Amino acid sequence: MKPILSTLILFLLPLLLSGQLEKEITDYLQDVNDNNEIPGSAVAILRGDELIYEGYFGLAELNHRVPVSEQTMFRVYSSTKLVVSVAVFQLIEAKKISLSDPIGNYLKDIPETWKDRTIADMLAHASGIPDFIRLENGISETELLTN
Repeated sequence: MKPILSTLILFLLPLLLSGQLEKEITDYLQDVNDNNEIPGSAVAILRGDELIYEGYFGLAELNHRVPVSEQTMFRVYSSTKLVVSVAVFQLIEAKKISLSDPIGNYLKDIPETWKDRTIADMLAHASGIPDFIRLENGISETELLTN
């Protein structure tokens, strides 16, 4: 994925200065999806706070041929671990939290038995808190968000 992103960035720099930006980006992203057998993707390109491109490609649901849209949810799985770890250690550097802090200091609406688990326990996946969301149990994405 990293080479694709690097190639995309290098490809887009000259296009940002040209008048064909949207068509060129769309064509390129469609080729990337097709060549890499990516079933579906959503892409936004921002310059500062300005949205300069928004595109939806392929299918969100293969069996029923549901296209990707602005409502499509993408499961990110473990890709958030790095972002969360960096954010936690930035807070530690800023002396706003400590690895030994109980999570109950920051999360109030959790079971009493979880409140003494530490930030270190959470980062190491050693908290003992059960994995209560099992993706293979057939629960819909809507149910995940509302339950």
